[in-house]
Amino acid sequence: MRKWWNMKRITLAITILLLAALLVTTCGCTTSNTNQNGLGSSSRNAGVSVTINSQKTDAQLAGSELEVTPKPGNEYLILNVTLTNLNKDNLDMGYLYRFNLTTSDGKTYPQTIMPFVGRPDEPAMSPVLHTNPGEKVTGEIAFEIPQNAKPTQLTYNDYMGNGATTNL
Repeated sequence: MRKWWNMKRITLAITILLLAALLVTTCGCTTSNTNQNGLGSSSRNAGVSVTINSQKTDAQLAGSELEVTPKPGNEYLILNVTLTNLNKDNLDMGYLYRFNLTTSDGKTYPQTIMPFVGRPDEPAMSPVLHTNPGEKVTGEIAFEIPQNAKPTQLTYNDYMGNGATTNL
């Protein structure tokens, strides 16, 4: 019964995120991004800064009552990230599907979309709509990558032709 319930939760979460992605891509919203990262960075003059506050690896993701383990030979890279609206009115920030991780071998990994990632002391990244300049969104994002992979870049992309890449 528990396994069935977990699959239903995952299916529902993926469905909701896909619908949100469709809504965002059809609304005509645009943003530009700048990256700032204490661990290394690249930047452009734009409306958002991306800061990686911390990074760690783990053999499982835990949230409410569910723990998830990666495929054999993989691990989770967990990044605590802050997005800052620098100068855009009515900017939506923090959608999980806007993040991708690139490793030194050139492979790209999507953010692990699981709404139960994060803990009370380090909550998962959650979208915030209609932010104004100076507002921030902070949270954890996770990527399932091979244990021997070397992460090199975090990309934040609004899927409207604007994006930012932060070097790790």
